[in-house]
Order: sequence, then structure tokens, then C-alpha cells
Amino acid sequence: MAQPRQTPVTNPLYVGYRPTNPWGFPLFQIVCCTLNEKGEVLARHRLEPLYELWEDANEMAAFDASRLPGDYGYDAKLNSWWGSDLRGQVYRFDIEPIAGSHLSA
Repeated sequence: MAQPRQTPVTNPLYVGYRPTNPWGFPLFQIVCCTLNEKGEVLARHRLEPLYELWEDANEMAAFDASRLPGDYGYDAKLNSWWGSDLRGQVYRFDIEPIAGSHLSA
């Protein structure tokens, strides 16, 4: 039997949709930011899945940064992980609460 196709939350069908867990606490997402040589953000990409705990999102951000082939580390000032590829491109992994996710859908 074929599995039903899932529609991603980023689909325009869900404009205004605010995901929550069953208890109504906020959810967190990891955002991968591509940085230029001055450390300014060139692009932002939301990563999936969503996390109920900030600590879980932080651990996965550390894992994502460590998977890049270059150096990686933690920036205490920005409270985020960063990593680089072999070309020297630097990526920052920010953890952000999903706006309004603590409200009822």
C-alpha cells in the first residue's frame, strides 16, 4: 500500500498556520545562514524538523555544523554554531522560536 504524500509546512496552503506541540509550548527551528567575508548574512534557509526543546535544537545545530568539511565551533556572543566548507564559505546555525507557536492554531 502506498504511503500518503506529506505536504511540507512551508507550503503556501498553510499561510497563517502556527505549529504547536500538544501542550502549547513554543517550537524551535534551526536556520542556516550563509555568511559573507564580513560575517553578514547573505541567505537564510530554515531546516527541518521543528524541535520542542531549545536544547534539542542546539544539539542538532552543533551536529549540523560539525558535518561541514571545514572548521566549526560555537559563537557564545551570538549563541549559535558555525561551520565552514572547503572553499572557506562560512555558515551559521541559529536557533529561533517560531513566532506565535505558543498560541493556539
